[in-house]
Amino acid sequence: MTDATSVPAERIKYSPSVASLLAANTTEARLGRLFVRFCEALLDPNADRIDDSVTAGARFHELEAAGFPPGPPGFKVFRKQINVAFPDERVVIMSMRFPEPDIIETELACTATHRGELMGIPATGKVVEFTLYTRNRFEGERMAERWDRMDFAGLLAQVRS
Repeated sequence: MTDATSVPAERIKYSPSVASLLAANTTEARLGRLFVRFCEALLDPNADRIDDSVTAGARFHELEAAGFPPGPPGFKVFRKQINVAFPDERVVIMSMRFPEPDIIETELACTATHRGELMGIPATGKVVEFTLYTRNRFEGERMAERWDRMDFAGLLAQVRS
């Protein structure tokens, strides 16, 4: 497994309630820590770290609907684009909910500087902020299914303004 120190700790922070939850010795805390490991893999410039935290057949529903190849290969293509466009992306995990066993829902407050091309838009140097809502299903130690919700049009508007 790749060294997790390749993603600086300051790039992922937690609300007080999430920090408290992650420190506990509960099933929810374990699932929360697996989600944090997944977030670290997303932010790592080495997209191969994603393989360490997702199943081989993982589904990324919104990306598949947008035309990306299914499974981890499509997710890696997407994350490479995002990591180039926003290499300093920072995430604050605002909340975690556990509606079912092996399911975690999160609210993430993200901030990043547009330093690389994004969907044909050259780097602008603008700082953008967006909120991402996720629902993730885990199988064992790995994420197996993910649904995301965010205002992508709003993100593009921030970059273009």
